[in-house]
Amino acid sequence: MDVFIRIISPIQDKHAEEMYERFTVEGYCPFGTDELTMGFIADAKKSLEGYILKVEVVDSSTFEYMKELEKMLEK
Repeated sequence: MDVFIRIISPIQDKHAEEMYERFTVEGYCPFGTDELTMGFIADAKKSLEGYILKVEVVDSSTFEYMKELEKMLEK
């Protein structure tokens, strides 16, 4: 399954900053929660506005998780 998602986070997002730093230093960074690795960072960029993380999805439950997260953020 070669599915990629792009996540855009503000510069203040400490979690995005940690993933960006880990990927740029180690060349590897998992993406997910403590219970579920949804994918791996495939590319990471930083700008004045924020972070752009390209994630290779390896678990199909990622999409359901992202939908739930989006609903929570809309509130």
